[in-house]
Amino acid sequence: MTAYNAGAITLLSPINNASADRASIYLNASNPAGAAWLNAMFASAAPGWAGWLYHGNDINDPGTNNATLDDAAFQNGSQQAAIPSVSEASGWDGTILFTPSDHLQIVLSGSVNAKVNLTNKGQWIKYPFPQDKWATWYFPNGGFGLKGQTLAEAYTDPADTSTRTNTGTFPGDDTPKYRYTVFANYKFSGGLKGWVVGAGGEYVAKRAYFSGVTHGSNQVQTDTNGKVIVLYTPTQTTINCFVRKEFKTGGRNQYAQLNIDNLLNDDKLYGLIYNPGISAKLTYQIEF
Repeated sequence: MTAYNAGAITLLSPINNASADRASIYLNASNPAGAAWLNAMFASAAPGWAGWLYHGNDINDPGTNNATLDDAAFQNGSQQAAIPSVSEASGWDGTILFTPSDHLQIVLSGSVNAKVNLTNKGQWIKYPFPQDKWATWYFPNGGFGLKGQTLAEAYTDPADTSTRTNTGTFPGDDTPKYRYTVFANYKFSGGLKGWVVGAGGEYVAKRAYFSGVTHGSNQVQTDTNGKVIVLYTPTQTTINCFVRKEFKTGGRNQYAQLNIDNLLNDDKLYGLIYNPGISAKLTYQIEF
């Protein structure tokens, strides 16, 4: 973008937004009157998108320096709008395999204090034209605006877009803090040779599934104490089991297996999805 009018934007704004053939006015933000008008508009802006303000976004109006013209390039073009966030997992996890005999096998596994930490929450690039202080990314509301924050809350230094603070307080992932599983299977011998039974259970701690800070929202959703709302699923316990018959007929190994999942028939609501109830599946396999 070329900065017109000695380091300030010249803005084209519609007077009658409802009319297809609407009249427009030019505001020169390099003079006190134009700057005062824009400051007042930003201070009293209603929730919504600021794009209605910026008219004249085409090559037929070369006299208008509109920071919104940089929007696409700033976000998706050669300048890339942000340095991606970087995360790392932390916590403890392990698995124990216990085989006390040729017939019995037990597997224990679990994770404790599991968490995905944002080592870098991401960073906006430094926009090269700080004189465009009425750009849409400074707008108090709207999807690409400040989402209800003040300019001082959103930027450490409003003249430097790379100082944009992180507005999200969502935990960052839905990893449960604790997860434990146990599984055991037993192979019979003697007159019951070929029969195998097994069962397993899993416990999962609560998981975050909703945050009051969402992309594109006009304001942060908080509770009566002013804290950002984060909703969690209840803890979940699941038990599955199976029985299998292995046999050989015509020189070919075969088996038939019955699986029963969610033996407790837990069909509660977890987040926004209901857990499927108890189910059964019969499988037959033959080796060729």
